[in-house]
Amino acid sequence: MVAVRVEASRGWGWIVEGWRLFAQAPGIWLLIMLIYFGISLVLAFIPFVGTLASVLLGPVLAGGMIYGAAQLAQGRPLEIGHLFQGFKDQDRLGPLAVLGLIGLAGGFAAGLVMFLFMGGGLMLGGVLDTTGAIIPPQTMTGIFAGAGLLALLFILLISVLIGMAFFYSVPLVMLAGQYVWPAVQDSIAACWINFL
Repeated sequence: MVAVRVEASRGWGWIVEGWRLFAQAPGIWLLIMLIYFGISLVLAFIPFVGTLASVLLGPVLAGGMIYGAAQLAQGRPLEIGHLFQGFKDQDRLGPLAVLGLIGLAGGFAAGLVMFLFMGGGLMLGGVLDTTGAIIPPQTMTGIFAGAGLLALLFILLISVLIGMAFFYSVPLVMLAGQYVWPAVQDSIAACWINFL
């Protein structure tokens, strides 16, 4: 894929084109979304494993919806089974699941940042308490607020990078048959040059 810069107004064009695809088969799209949310809901009730499965399967199911939209755009009918096209196409299943792993790694990194900042704050408080140092509450509040804002900034950065990585990589893997890493790189590049 060659990423190109487009005008911000092109976004409205994409929304209109997306609406046209939805309007061609609204009932089937709604059923697909209900099935997707139903799967997500069932997985949410399974402790730990369900969350992992949801993150790993998200790109596979999203790839199926993108496949269905591409079929509609080519004049073919949309089918409920298109939601599961990522599972049917064995050449795409692995790469789409790897995209899920990347999302999982991003979530883990964000959680680790939060844990380190919270744990570091608690350790700092414990160390200061054991040394008997007298620090005004306003100073401690400022330190913890600053650390919290820094943690939030890192988490936001990780979230933006993961979002940029996923924005085009799922369609590139599902429709163009790209490998995972080039698709992620192309997705980030396309988002970066069109960030504003």
